[in-house]
Amino acid sequence: MPIATLNITPYTNGSVSQGVLDFLEKQLEYYKIKASKQPEFKPFLDDLLIDMENIRLEMDSTTGHGGQ
Repeated sequence: MPIATLNITPYTNGSVSQGVLDFLEKQLEYYKIKASKQPEFKPFLDDLLIDMENIRLEMDSTTGHGGQ
């Protein structure tokens, strides 16, 4: 079964927001359930976690917060 990817870049207005992170967190929960029944979805969990970490890092650099 082909799996579609979602390009959210047009909706981020050039910078990431908490809304994008919230969306990805919901997707992560969905894929956790899906992967528990269909192992072929497990790679998407890692991809989502990486995307979420990159968004957090970008948000931290933009706001001046983060691990300093």
